[in-house]
Amino acid sequence: MIALALSALIAAAGAGETVSVSGVIAHSGSGPIRVELLTRSPGVQPMLAWAGILPGPGPFTLEVPQHLGAVTLRAAADGDGDGVGPEDPQDLVERLEITTEPVAGVELSLRPPRGAKPVGSDARE
Repeated sequence: MIALALSALIAAAGAGETVSVSGVIAHSGSGPIRVELLTRSPGVQPMLAWAGILPGPGPFTLEVPQHLGAVTLRAAADGDGDGVGPEDPQDLVERLEITTEPVAGVELSLRPPRGAKPVGSDARE
């Protein structure tokens, strides 16, 4: 099942046809924001279908492979420069349908996960 899903994603990405996904990302910080599209299947870990980097928060338009189907869109900011991790500000749109039609009006507000230490805090404190 995983191999089938993976081959479908590779075929979609290799076809070269894209569709736009647009919206706005709100974030109190600045700097690059990683955007990911993840596929989800019952009983299987989410799989990365597409990823890109935006220069910062604000309005965005992404060109992503067509026909990905139902995906989760995740956006995250790497506030301390060590790679995006569970303590970095992030937000999700649980279900977007990626077909051949543009997707507009996506709104994300990046916030640290509950219980996360503020960026730059020292773990020894």
